[in-house]
Amino acid sequence: TFNGYLPVDKQKRISKIKQLEKQSNTDNSTEIFIETPYRNKWVIRDVLENCRPGTRFCIAYNITGKDEMIISDSVAELKKAIKAIEISDKPAVFLIYAGKNSKI
Repeated sequence: TFNGYLPVDKQKRISKIKQLEKQSNTDNSTEIFIETPYRNKWVIRDVLENCRPGTRFCIAYNITGKDEMIISDSVAELKKAIKAIEISDKPAVFLIYAGKNSKI
């Protein structure tokens, strides 16, 4: 399900992220959203701090570009690796999956 942009306000954004995770689990769906590039690091932080460890999270930058980067793993694993990943201000799309095949 494409959800567009998340709220700018931190508390509303966190609430929306939790709602998307719950919706993904209930519907066995992937929830997709975008953000303005300069807010990428805040969205990533909020997902990693507020979603369940087994929820799958995908970050895709510059899809089809020469510097394309797509990473996808559980929230728990991305928390360990995120410091090694350059969180850039490039256009990105984000996906959350907390359905039947995640490790919740």
